Amino acid sequence: MDYIITIILIIVFLINIIVSIWSTKKNLKEERLKSVAIYRLSKEIKRHNDAKC
Repeated sequence: MDYIITIILIIVFLINIIVSIWSTKKNLKEERLKSVAIYRLSKEIKRHNDAKC
């Protein structure tokens, strides 16, 4: 019985690690996309402001 509980805990621990890694990668990708969008928007605003002058 103790072996079963130990195996279940190890499996849960491994699943937790995998989900944490996946979640971190997903969040980093979203942040990268937001950064690129903000950078492009600032370039467009600068280009627009330079065209007005």
